[in-house]
Amino acid sequence: MQQALERAQELIASYDDELRRDLPRGAEIFDAHTHLGTDIDGMTGQFEDLLSMMDRYGTARAFMFCLDEPDREPGFQAPNDRTLEHARRADGRLVPFVRLDLTHDPIGEAARCLDAGARGIKLHPRAQRFMLTDERLAPIFAIASERNVPILIHGGRGLPPIAQDLAKLVEDYPRVQLIIAHAGIADLAGLAGLLSGKEGVFYDTSVWSPLDLLDLFRLVPPEQILYASDYPYGQQPASLLLSVKAAKRAGFDETQLRAMLWDNAAGIAAGEPPPEPSTPT
Repeated sequence: MQQALERAQELIASYDDELRRDLPRGAEIFDAHTHLGTDIDGMTGQFEDLLSMMDRYGTARAFMFCLDEPDREPGFQAPNDRTLEHARRADGRLVPFVRLDLTHDPIGEAARCLDAGARGIKLHPRAQRFMLTDERLAPIFAIASERNVPILIHGGRGLPPIAQDLAKLVEDYPRVQLIIAHAGIADLAGLAGLLSGKEGVFYDTSVWSPLDLLDLFRLVPPEQILYASDYPYGQQPASLLLSVKAAKRAGFDETQLRAMLWDNAAGIAAGEPPPEPSTPT
């Protein structure tokens, strides 16, 4: 058992060394997708563990929201309160997003948490079982537009095609900065066909396959891409290594790599106008 542990530690150390070689010198890192709490699937994201991992791998800031918690009813109120408290404890390093359930006063909960310091909105159509044609989404996009806060929406496996309906929401609410999680792999070709080159629409890199990332980078400009780990599901150094190596293989130059790792997400957090997209690498 001790020998196996030592081999594992040596392997992780080799990943750390490789990551240090691949990252641009002095690069700042903003993780656009992290969770704290306990999911109904048993996964747990712990405050001390996340901050320790951020410290070890040079992540200065992160967007953070709760998981699909056992005490999520009514309306994620208790998990959202914990999210706000985690953000206060982190002294600005964790940017809190309010998670919403469309079945229980989502606008009231959004307003309550935004008034208390939340700086974004998280939506999960698979976990909360709604379609993107749901009429209850319009007022959520409206309050995000009014408050100038981003919306991060699950775009990973387990969804039907979402591109047409999401593009309609983007068209109706052009001031909302939208982050499509997990590289939009639920409908990447459709999303890229409609939203590649669209100012204010972003894709995060929280996937486990380099093929998915290479496909994303082939279809979407660098200005629309945010580094993300999906902690606790994504761990370091594997998450950073995957994103950085895939971006380099896709042809990102150092300026584009630094933008993926920091500039694009930092601009969203600051409420700045989105960058003008160029063309895919």
